[in-house]
Amino acid sequence: MTNEQLLDDLKQFIDATVSQHTAELAMRIDGVEQRIGGLDRRINGLEQRIDILDQKIDQVQDAIADTFTQGAEATSTTLREHDARLSRLERRTA
Repeated sequence: MTNEQLLDDLKQFIDATVSQHTAELAMRIDGVEQRIGGLDRRINGLEQRIDILDQKIDQVQDAIADTFTQGAEATSTTLREHDARLSRLERRTA
C-alpha cells in the first residue's frame, strides 16, 4: 500500500467519521428544536393562565377595596352621628 493510497483511505475515513458525527449532531439539534418548540407552547399556555389569574386577582382586589370603602363610609357616618349625640349631651349637661 502506497502513501497515496493510505492518505486516500485516511481521507475517506475522516470524511465518513465527520459525516456520521455531523448527521448525529443534526438529529440531536432537531430534537432540541422540537423540545424548545414544546416548551414555547407550554410557556404560552402558562402565560395565558397567568393573565386570567391576574384578571381574577384584580377583580377580587377591587371587590375588597369596595367593601372596605363602604365599611369605612358607614363607620364614618356612625362616628359623626355619635359625635353629634355626645355634643348634644354635653350641652344639655353643661
